[in-house]
Amino acid sequence: MLVVTAWQSFLLWWWEQISALLPSRWRAAQQDPAGLVVAFDDATEYGPSRFRLLRTGSVPLGEFSADETGIATARTACTASTTACLRLPPGLLLEKRLALPATAERELVRILAYEIDRETPFSATDLWWTAAIDSRTSSRIVVRLVYVPRTAVAHLSAAVERMGVRPIALEGTTSDGRNGRIDLAPAERRHMEADRRRIRLAVVACLLLAIAATAIPFAQQTLALRALDRRIAVLRPAIAQADVLRRQIDTDRTATLARKSAGIDGLLAMLTALTKALPDDAFLDGFHLHDGRLTLNGHARDAAALIDRLSAVPSLRDPKFLSPVTIADGSQVFAIGVSVRGAP
Repeated sequence: MLVVTAWQSFLLWWWEQISALLPSRWRAAQQDPAGLVVAFDDATEYGPSRFRLLRTGSVPLGEFSADETGIATARTACTASTTACLRLPPGLLLEKRLALPATAERELVRILAYEIDRETPFSATDLWWTAAIDSRTSSRIVVRLVYVPRTAVAHLSAAVERMGVRPIALEGTTSDGRNGRIDLAPAERRHMEADRRRIRLAVVACLLLAIAATAIPFAQQTLALRALDRRIAVLRPAIAQADVLRRQIDTDRTATLARKSAGIDGLLAMLTALTKALPDDAFLDGFHLHDGRLTLNGHARDAAALIDRLSAVPSLRDPKFLSPVTIADGSQVFAIGVSVRGAP
């Protein structure tokens, strides 16, 4: 909010400085919609003797005497206008420069009302006045105060009002030759115009903030994506290494499963051959395979004949008794050990 206020103050000051550089007739055309100027080239304390009527751009409408006849004639010439700007005789506008703290700019009108009472022999209510910032520093501002006593222009305003025209502004040259213009509109109107300018500036500031609010999320998203890309680039070598390890693990697992499958197939084939090699009168009570060595426990009618039968099996080799053969219940009890070819 402070940024918006600072911009408003700067733009208002800039417009005041630019407006001061414009020719007076251009400013009159901008500020006086009617475009009628009543010029008093000279006047005494008893009132003006003659006056001129002009349109915007100093287009003359005629010169008239300040008596009733001249005013009636002038009223006919300006029937299209209801308001007018009074151009005062040279030197009637007064000027004074006041140095004030920079913080006074926010309440300049109110502060100048007090300064007029202190710096001039008049009170603010006795004057028509206006002010503009002439220069500034970081701590001080110089204000150009242009004013005229109301009593000094009362007879001029009365002459214009008898024409059926309402004065809305005073303009003229000060003692140093600079142009000045005083708006006679009520303070409320001036404040409303200033408020409208501030509102326009606030609308522009709001639009800029809206654009920024719309663009910032996209900018943040872009920055986040760039940061994510940088992180991915940093992690890419580790990811590639992990992929290599995963593929190696898959390969090793496949090879291991293949070996296990081959061993199981060989074991099943060996068991099939062993079953065929044993005679019908031989029975196994148990067998145990460990580190390629198969142990067979059982009983048979002729245990010694088993050695020859097992030797004939291609997947078995070196069969031999592990303990002496005993006899129980009319059959021989044996324990034979044999090596298995290609056992897992």
